[in-house]
Amino acid sequence: MRMDLKENIPHGTKEYPYTQYYLINTPRPHHIPVHWHEEFEIIYITKGNIILSINDISYTGKTGDIFIVNPADLHFMEANDTTPTYYTVLFPLEFISFRTDDNLEENLLKPLRLGNIKYKNHIEDKKLTEELKEILDKLTSLDHTIAKDHFKCRILLLTFFQLLYEYEHPIYNISNLADTERQREIIDFIQGNFQNDLSLSKLAEHFHTSEKYFSRYFKEHFRINFSVYLMHQRLTNAKKLLEQSDLSITDIALNSGFQNISYFIRSFHNNYGMSPLQYRKQSK
Repeated sequence: MRMDLKENIPHGTKEYPYTQYYLINTPRPHHIPVHWHEEFEIIYITKGNIILSINDISYTGKTGDIFIVNPADLHFMEANDTTPTYYTVLFPLEFISFRTDDNLEENLLKPLRLGNIKYKNHIEDKKLTEELKEILDKLTSLDHTIAKDHFKCRILLLTFFQLLYEYEHPIYNISNLADTERQREIIDFIQGNFQNDLSLSKLAEHFHTSEKYFSRYFKEHFRINFSVYLMHQRLTNAKKLLEQSDLSITDIALNSGFQNISYFIRSFHNNYGMSPLQYRKQSK
């Protein structure tokens, strides 16, 4: 799997590779398209319902639910209204590793990193969920900008894994899971080629299927139309270039896969409520 094809959003810093997001009061229903990353992720729903799909299994997450996203799990999230609130916590497993060849590293953390084993994604044990909620409430309330809370963060994350062990939360050998490699190949191919003249027909040809079959397969497994997903990739790339480069609007459009500049500006405005130039000024 090519390193440049994973999710483009940086998670934390080299000095402190932990990050958390809190989704609340969204202006409209949202959809976070299918993606993957190397970090371990915990999703903690504090209010309302969200729809998740992890490795092609769909869930309806409710208030108080906790989900685990293992490294390289394909996943997406969506909400049908603006009421849900939830945290996502992301960190590399090296963050809590002692970098020694002990049993914890060799039998759990290393196999998780390599994808040889995976935790069951949904935590269903009610007693375990209640204990983990206490851990996550403390974790998400830390001040992650100060050093003393960096210690607390690691301790709480290790306690999270300790509770998973004590309650015998299921771990599966990768050979027992449904094969998602083809789906990752599709996402990787799109993310590696969205800057080019990419179309449904070219994708279908590349994966040796008909356009009709590929379109149906994509919608069924990723809960989003191919054209919408492609637009998301291109606009996300454009946003990053607007924030991080001094390229002209024309060059940004071309580097993001838009051959028509007017269409790029119109699409950007339709999605973000402002022109690319306005976005650049706002983000500086």
